[in-house]
Amino acid sequence: MDNVLFILALVVFFAGLAYSCIFKIPDIYYGLPSSLFGGRFRGVDSNGNSVPIRAAYTEGLGFKLPWWTITLASKDPVTKEIKKKKFQVAEGGTVLVSGVIQYRPSIKMLYRFEEVADQTISDGLESELNQILGIHLLGGGMEEAITKRAAVSQALWDKLTGEIINPNDPPEKQKTRIVLGKKVSYTENSYGVEILKASIDTIDPDEELQKARDAKQREQYEKESQSTEWKHLRERMAEIKNDFPELRDKEVLEAVQVWQKQATKNIQEIKGEIPAVVASMASSFLRGKK
Repeated sequence: MDNVLFILALVVFFAGLAYSCIFKIPDIYYGLPSSLFGGRFRGVDSNGNSVPIRAAYTEGLGFKLPWWTITLASKDPVTKEIKKKKFQVAEGGTVLVSGVIQYRPSIKMLYRFEEVADQTISDGLESELNQILGIHLLGGGMEEAITKRAAVSQALWDKLTGEIINPNDPPEKQKTRIVLGKKVSYTENSYGVEILKASIDTIDPDEELQKARDAKQREQYEKESQSTEWKHLRERMAEIKNDFPELRDKEVLEAVQVWQKQATKNIQEIKGEIPAVVASMASSFLRGKK
């Protein structure tokens, strides 16, 4: 009887041990281990950085010590949209910046993710974006700024995913960080997140400046068009004047204007005012344009 009770006790003990040691991480989740005695860390590295007791668990069955607990963190991506963010550039211009930053908890730095509030991550990424915009857009004018979309997008990606954990320090003080044998990125070290996407889709003038810019371009086009038209007019007048040097400039100009349908008179009205040969020429021009 005593042997039966002893065996039963062992079965219960090992069943309980297995229950407390074997667990399952649900799909699309990470599991962060923490010890009841020492918390999430087992000490610090040579640079004074915390070292977790173990890498985070991925989905599926796992094994842990009985006095460990597991905190679940969803792997679902978080999308931070950049919707027409206003940014002041030099020369008094303002541009609207649009894009997206997408991220999720980092398996290498999950403990850091658990330390940082969601709003802190969002605000931090906003600050990183502002810094990149300042570096690339602040010194130039609006026309220059709207040509730098690709450069700004690449710089933002490089900064957030780069392995230098303190890129704002002087080069001689910059360093990388290794956690459990793997390098971590800037955002993993800072916010505990893995960047999936960081892109700037558009950099446009704001709505009022866009209207002014369109009006300026339209004005410039009209000036260029008028200049070209005047050049053609002078060339045509020179050709007629060369063939008929006795004609006055006014008569030559009016004949050409009738041909271009710019004069208020028609060809019949001016036949009596200019030589017949010029009127005939203007009539031929008009027939040719129809």
